[in-house]
Amino acid sequence: MSPDPVILRDRYRLVRRISRTEMAEVHEAVDEVLGRTVAVKLLLPELSDNEGFVARFRREARAAASLNHPNIVAVFDSGEHEGQYFIVMEYVDGPTLAELMAEEGRLPETRAAEIGMEIAAALAAAHQQGIVHRDVKPGNVLLGAGGMVKVVDFGIARAVAGNTALTRPGTIVGSVSYLSPEQAMGQEIGTASDIYSLGVVLYAMVTGRPPFQADTPVAIAHQHVHQDPVPPSELASDISPAFEALVLQMLAKDPADRPAAVEDVRQELLAVMEGSTAP
Repeated sequence: MSPDPVILRDRYRLVRRISRTEMAEVHEAVDEVLGRTVAVKLLLPELSDNEGFVARFRREARAAASLNHPNIVAVFDSGEHEGQYFIVMEYVDGPTLAELMAEEGRLPETRAAEIGMEIAAALAAAHQQGIVHRDVKPGNVLLGAGGMVKVVDFGIARAVAGNTALTRPGTIVGSVSYLSPEQAMGQEIGTASDIYSLGVVLYAMVTGRPPFQADTPVAIAHQHVHQDPVPPSELASDISPAFEALVLQMLAKDPADRPAAVEDVRQELLAVMEGSTAP
């Protein structure tokens, strides 16, 4: 006999687990009231028991729910079930960008630029409302039907960063391969940090790997702060000068040397795409 289905707050019936991280499990679920498929992020019990983390997570979930953009995964609801906190989000039936990159390896520059433009559009909408993502990486980019790009998990890294129990000295919050130098140094984070991380994503899409690799997270973080990246064209000969120049500017160590706004990045990527299709 199969176990009874888990139904959160008499509404959200969990169907299958999609993924698990150090913070949460993500499940495909059915909203029994509206009859639609949703995604439910269920915090692990050890985090749901941390009152300070839950308070911050709720604030960030409310901020994320205020975002309304076609390239941002919508947040529908949040709540608590038997002591575990959860948020209910739009369900995207498709792989993550990380899964696509693992399967296909290097992506063509035009495809990378197209995906990058949509990520940039999502970040621009968030930045306009004062929300910094803080954890831009391929695993937080979902690819839906028709190639639609959706960015997920706005604000979650901020909730973790504010928890001293989860951020002990020497601990790095975020995905180390995609960290900005200021994140690696524990400095104040602004929109320029998201621009840097998007630059790392663009670099990885066209070269097949992030710009910095090492045996330990701390060593990678050190490279973000102190080492210049190898130009993408030295790893892949088919990268245009315009694309490379943009990515290297985004990867500047000093936030002031990066593009001023992520909308500028989107416009530059559009110019790259238009240049590649010009006769």
